Amino acid sequence: MDHSGKAGLAVVLITSVILVTLSVVFYLIFWQGSWESSVFVPDSGPLTLTFFGTVLASVIFAHRSLRPEPKRKS
Repeated sequence: MDHSGKAGLAVVLITSVILVTLSVVFYLIFWQGSWESSVFVPDSGPLTLTFFGTVLASVIFAHRSLRPEPKRKS
């Protein structure tokens, strides 16, 4: 449990890198021509970015709220 904070930060960092990489790949493949609205991910740029933002926010929220309480020094 001593390293849970570092492991959680690593998960947040890895998730961020994956989402940014996917965003760049999807931009190059799907969104470069236009941002027409669609109901499918990853065809729709705004919908995909909203989904990625929600995933990242939930990972950060889980990291912040599920960490164990720090031990009190007596």
